[in-house]
Amino acid sequence: MNKDDLRHAIAFFDKADGRDKLFKTLQNWCKVLVWRYTILALTGPNEERPAARVTAKKYKGIATALSEFRSLGKFFKWFKNISEIQELTADPQRMSIGDAVDTISNVCDAGYKLSDNVEFLSKYKVLTMSPAEWETRSKAFQFWAYLTAVIVDCIALVSAGKPTAEEEKMSGADMLRSMKKRAQQARLVLARDVADFLRVAAGRGHLTAVIAAPITPAFAGLMGTVSGAIGTYLVWEKTAPKK
Repeated sequence: MNKDDLRHAIAFFDKADGRDKLFKTLQNWCKVLVWRYTILALTGPNEERPAARVTAKKYKGIATALSEFRSLGKFFKWFKNISEIQELTADPQRMSIGDAVDTISNVCDAGYKLSDNVEFLSKYKVLTMSPAEWETRSKAFQFWAYLTAVIVDCIALVSAGKPTAEEEKMSGADMLRSMKKRAQQARLVLARDVADFLRVAAGRGHLTAVIAAPITPAFAGLMGTVSGAIGTYLVWEKTAPKK
C-alpha cells in the first residue's frame, strides 16, 4: 500500500460516519445470510440442516455485535441534528419548502437516535424501560426520517440541474463539471435514502402487498446492504486526498 492510499484509508476510518457505513453494510449482509441459512435449516436436506442452523446463529451473532457497535457509535449523533435544525430555522422568513421538510427530517432522525439510545440502555438494565417499546418508537421515527429525507433528496436532485451562485462565477467548462459532480452525488444520496426507506418500510410491514412475508427479512437486509455500500462510497470519496 502506497502512502497516498494509506493516508486515504486513515482519513476514512478516522471518520465515525465511515466506520458506521462500512459496518452497516456488513451488518445487513449478515442479515441476508441469516435468512439464507435459516431457510436452508428449515427446508434443506436433512443432513445439511444442523450445519445451516449453526451458520445462521453465527451470522446472527455477528449482525447483533455490529448493531450494538453502531448504536454506541451513534449515541451522540443527535447533536448534529440539533445543529442542522438551528441552521435551517435561523431565519424563518427565508425558509423554503425544502428547508421545512429537511427540518422535519432532522427532528425525526433525532427522535430515532434518542429512542435507539433509550432502547440500548434499557436492554442492559441501565434504564427500567421496555426495550421492545422503545424499539417500536425508534422504528417509527426512522420511517418518517427516511421518507422526508427522500423528499429532500428529490428537491436536491432537481436543484442540481441549476447552477448555484458560486458556479455561475466559474468558466463554462468548470461550471458544467461542478454541476455534473453535484448531480451525481445527489443521485447517489437519493439511491441511498430510498434503499433505507424501503428497508425500514419492509421491516414495519408496509410492503406486504408486493413482498411476501418469508422474503421480507432478506429484502430488508439487501436494501440495508445497498444503502450501506453507497454510504461507504460517499464517505470514501469525501475523504480522498485533494489532488
